[in-house]
Parts: sequence; C-alpha cells; structure tokens
Amino acid sequence: MRTKKTQRFIRFRGLKLYIAILLGTLILILYVSKQGYIISLESRVNGLIIERSELDAHLRNLKVEFALLRKGSRIKKIAHQYLGLSLPEGAPERLF
Repeated sequence: MRTKKTQRFIRFRGLKLYIAILLGTLILILYVSKQGYIISLESRVNGLIIERSELDAHLRNLKVEFALLRKGSRIKKIAHQYLGLSLPEGAPERLF
C-alpha cells in the first residue's frame, strides 16, 4: 500500500503532466492561428499590389487622355466646328 506522501507525489506529477500538455496544446493553437493570420495578410497584400498596379495603369491612360484633350489643335477644331468661332485677322496661326 502506498503512503500519503507517495500518493501526493504521484498526484502532483500527474498534475504537472496535465498542465504541460495543456500549455503545449495552447502554444500549438496560438502558433497555427498566427500562421493563418499571416497567410490572410499575405493574400490581402497581394490583392492590394494587384489593385495598385491596375490603378497605376489607369492613371497612365488618364494622363495620355488628358494630354490629348488639352491639345490646341483639338480646342481650335471644337471652337470652329461646334461654336462657330474663328481666329481674328492678324492673329497667330498657332496659339498653343
């Protein structure tokens, strides 16, 4: 038959083992959830990089369109065709 001291030691050892398993499980759960969070952040960053490249391309297209719309020859054509305006006598041929 075991003594009280031996029974306490066995119970304490079992409790230490239980706590160690519990802490190990908790650490593994935290590690896996951290990895999942990192993966979700990585996919979000990749999505933002793709979106930024699309926006950069759109901005380049808008700059080209703006330059074309701002050309003096286009303004002169619209003024003559749609508004009926013409250059006054003695005015320079090229304004822009």
